[in-house]
Amino acid sequence: MRRQDIDFIIEHPCPQCAAPLKLAETQRYITCDFCRASTYLFFVAGQRFVIPGNLPPEADAVFVPYWRFKGVFYACLESGISHRFVDLSRIGIDHTDLPHTLGLRGQTQVLRLVDPEADQVTYLKETLTARSVMDDFQKRLEFKAFKQSFWKAYIGDTLSRIFLPFYGASDRINRRRHLYDGILNTPLFPIEKETADYFSDVQTIRPPTGVRFISGICPNCAADLESDTNSLVLICRSCQHVWQPTKNGLISMKFGMLPGGSDDSTYLPIWRIKADVSEISLSSVGDFMTLANMPVVRTKKMDTTPFYFWCIGVKLRPPHFINTSLHISMAQPQEEILPVLPDKAVIHPVTLPLSEAVESLKLMLATAMKPIRTYGPLLDEIRITPRKVRLVYLPFRTGHHDLINAPYRVSVNRAMLHHARNL
Repeated sequence: MRRQDIDFIIEHPCPQCAAPLKLAETQRYITCDFCRASTYLFFVAGQRFVIPGNLPPEADAVFVPYWRFKGVFYACLESGISHRFVDLSRIGIDHTDLPHTLGLRGQTQVLRLVDPEADQVTYLKETLTARSVMDDFQKRLEFKAFKQSFWKAYIGDTLSRIFLPFYGASDRINRRRHLYDGILNTPLFPIEKETADYFSDVQTIRPPTGVRFISGICPNCAADLESDTNSLVLICRSCQHVWQPTKNGLISMKFGMLPGGSDDSTYLPIWRIKADVSEISLSSVGDFMTLANMPVVRTKKMDTTPFYFWCIGVKLRPPHFINTSLHISMAQPQEEILPVLPDKAVIHPVTLPLSEAVESLKLMLATAMKPIRTYGPLLDEIRITPRKVRLVYLPFRTGHHDLINAPYRVSVNRAMLHHARNL
């Protein structure tokens, strides 16, 4: 199965004109084909979806919650960093007779956002907590190689709830009542009760959608905001603002770009982070060079130059993501950051949220530390606290196969960059 095939398809009416909108699981910014209004979807309190199924008109359906976890599991081993893509699911209530996982339902069915105002729809409340579910998922991943790791972490994790329909009906052959799968419309097992009575041990709820719809209009100058469907920030070249969607609306971000580009350049977003690191000394460039055992002479200038993490703000395949971010961090760009956006050049969307960039900092450290036998046991104790954050756009020249930044000797494969939008 291709990586992009595991994304769910979500259906929801346009908040402006109610025309049907379809978007992939990773999409956030969408323009209605009917009214042309642009809207950003911000998930406030976790993602909650429902698979409507193909229910008979008279079905007394009950929607059962399933937990779904998607992310990347990393482990720091003596031989290097190992990773594994994770897409797991399990039922959220203690009913072992029901299907234990979602199976392939998410890939074959269209999801919709939960509508708490829908009449005659019964949702069950999960009895298994997110923590217990994550513990169960972690046990599935505890194979021998990862058990011997110095440090393990989930990065880019998304924990969502998906409600599946089940209903009771009489079998057409022997007229015996069964519980039916509301998607396949096939009997699962006999029941003697009504559907609601069968699930009477589980509390019903009115789950919130957890989604805020934010208009794609610049709050400062009322111009249309520029964004890709998967972007996590919105930009306005008219008044030179970069906006970050939050539960309280759009807030202005501190941003800038490095010089050296042209109208033909492509600017990639980089999270520039100044952070406090416990257990080890990492306040200057000299400290980092020593930590990475770089073959350079440590100078006074290195000791007086503050160290910044430079984490690429684009989701890439794990090895390329780590190496690209670490390469720019080792280069430590020192040019003045210009507080403007490029006029005509292509600006690549931000697809890696700041929270995941912060989570990946320890991953970058684990890759850079030499020797790992010395520093590896400290990884569990190390705490990284971000202090200053700025979104910086770095110019790249478009090559035949790669985007190239010659001053820092960094290149990113264009095909990989395109397909990484589905991660």
